[in-house]
Amino acid sequence: MEYVCGFMMSWDMHEFFLIRKTHPKWQKGKWNGIGGKIENTQKDPALPDIVETPQEAMVREFKEETGIETSIKRWHCFHIEQFKNDTKVYYLAAFGDEIKKYSLGSFLNNREEIKKHTLIDIFWDRGDYIYNLYYLIHMIIYNMRAGSFYQLNPQGVNFKCEIRYAR
Repeated sequence: MEYVCGFMMSWDMHEFFLIRKTHPKWQKGKWNGIGGKIENTQKDPALPDIVETPQEAMVREFKEETGIETSIKRWHCFHIEQFKNDTKVYYLAAFGDEIKKYSLGSFLNNREEIKKHTLIDIFWDRGDYIYNLYYLIHMIIYNMRAGSFYQLNPQGVNFKCEIRYAR
């Protein structure tokens, strides 16, 4: 199984959306990035599979969860985790001030709570956050400040997406 997990961050990197997970069981009640499963988009079983790119899945999942439309080119894969059970998670980040436009403290999509968080929230409060959130947010911020964020390209994911959409 392959999944995406994304962080829409403000340009000043102080605010971002997180979702309080209701499933799977090990994530229940924890704040995490927004995402979900990478899907097969081929509807005809007689034809070969057409699997979404991580960026396509991220655009779809972000729209489903938040109602905010983004473009494929805005999502950049910066890290991949591979688990022993053949689960792979692609971590992506996008930057923009859409998040500043949402003054809501939190809102509910169909089943899960979405909330705008700040760096102070996660590094000071140490609330119910998923185990690797601190590391991932730190990775984004460190690499953006160092000017190396867009050079991160684990397993060629970003390059493959550019080639697919250059046609």
